[in-house]
Amino acid sequence: MNLSQYSQIFEKLQEIGQGRFAERLSRCWHSLNHTQREKLSAQILQLKGDLLLAQQKMIHENLSFGLSSSKSEKFIPQILGLNGQRPFTSQKSTRDASKLPEFEGEKPKTQVEEEGGEIESQILPFQETHFSGNSQDFEAGKELAASGKCACVVLAGGQGSRLRTTLPKGCLPVSVCKNKSLFELIADKMRAASTCVGHPLSLAMMTSPLNHQETRDFFIKNNFFGLHPDQITFFPQKTWPFLDLEGNLFLESTDQIASGPNGNGGVFQRLREIGLLEKWRRQGIETIHIVPVDNPLALPFDFELFGFHHRMGSQVSIKTAKRKNSHEKVGLLAQLNGKPAVIEYMELSLQQKEAKNPQGEYIFNNANLGLFCFSLSFLEEIQNASLPIHKAKKSLKKMDEEGKIHFPQEPNGWKFEEFIFDILPFAKKCHALIAPREECFAPLKNLHGEDSIEEVQAALLAWDRKKMHQISGVEPSSGPFELSSAFYYPTQELLQKWQGRALPSNISYINEEM
Repeated sequence: MNLSQYSQIFEKLQEIGQGRFAERLSRCWHSLNHTQREKLSAQILQLKGDLLLAQQKMIHENLSFGLSSSKSEKFIPQILGLNGQRPFTSQKSTRDASKLPEFEGEKPKTQVEEEGGEIESQILPFQETHFSGNSQDFEAGKELAASGKCACVVLAGGQGSRLRTTLPKGCLPVSVCKNKSLFELIADKMRAASTCVGHPLSLAMMTSPLNHQETRDFFIKNNFFGLHPDQITFFPQKTWPFLDLEGNLFLESTDQIASGPNGNGGVFQRLREIGLLEKWRRQGIETIHIVPVDNPLALPFDFELFGFHHRMGSQVSIKTAKRKNSHEKVGLLAQLNGKPAVIEYMELSLQQKEAKNPQGEYIFNNANLGLFCFSLSFLEEIQNASLPIHKAKKSLKKMDEEGKIHFPQEPNGWKFEEFIFDILPFAKKCHALIAPREECFAPLKNLHGEDSIEEVQAALLAWDRKKMHQISGVEPSSGPFELSSAFYYPTQELLQKWQGRALPSNISYINEEM
């Protein structure tokens, strides 16, 4: 590296408000070899100054997250609330409701009142809800998929760190009898759905730079679980730099600036960047289903949700279920200033979490399961939208000036992300489909206790028992068993074969060929 390049990277750090990091880097620069210097230089030159300034502003002004402006301060967050809380009804704050998400110069209209320069935001339960169970929606969605108008994106960027594994979370075995991994269950359902509609369906999987190669290798090693490789596109999400508690960049190793995946909110931007959205548009895809990999009850091609989305003329459709209790750590559907939104559980007071209507149901009762349908035309319409940036205090790996790596138990820095649910306020037509929780939501999050493998397997067995009873009309025996994914996308032949038929008593795995 010549003197000109050296000057260029340190000048950039000064320009983007990272003088302290530049000083620290200059003290150890002489100890780096050529390869390490080149790697660090490439990272520094790729840093986005406007993003870093937005992150620093959030830290220093104690903002919970920021919404971007379409003007010159594109990534500079606007004030949203006080003391890290997003304002709700009867809570006064300095949140500027005119600074809600905007694109192409258009500002969504809001319902607010202004008194003495303060803004009162209004939160109400989400109203556009309907119940699942419509067989006509199911058949219509099946026909849409058969016509090649539907695709799926699986969000699979997570590592299994909370589950005490270094593998991608999707590699973890979860099924009751065959120990199929989360990835294999997704592939099995995709293959079964393709067989059901007589058409090879398309799926994209958003990984992260931390697990991208491992995920691809896992599918290759397992021959794509019977899928044709062309049916799946793997792509990594972007990373954003972490900042320490004072707002400075730091190193996590000798030649690596500390950074991490930037959340699932950038999924559609990434699909555009790799050319897949345009490819799907040319192929006639109209609806894109979003599924998180860690929910093995989710259907990657949800025919009823497709049909519901089409019937309602929605830009965004949400599959939801009632929350378990007032303390469940799950986001809730709401209307914030007249716009559809997801309110995170930590943003509600205890009184708001426990409030009930005269029928005894929670007022805010519809959980965000991470299951969405988006119209491709809507995604093209809002392609220039900027989403809020969310920040969270984390315990992050950090290298000190002596070259020692630390991973403290206490938070020592900030992580920043965008979330997909922040697209909802842009939608003029947004509807939710309420489904029984036991049919669609059993997330794998923890090693023990709530949302653990034990709970997930119990939910999988319970749903298999219910599905088998629906198909055969015969109550299954009490022992453990596992259904092939074909039973969740049944052909007429399968339905006829199993009508009135009891499960074999000596077989634990039931497939369509039996």
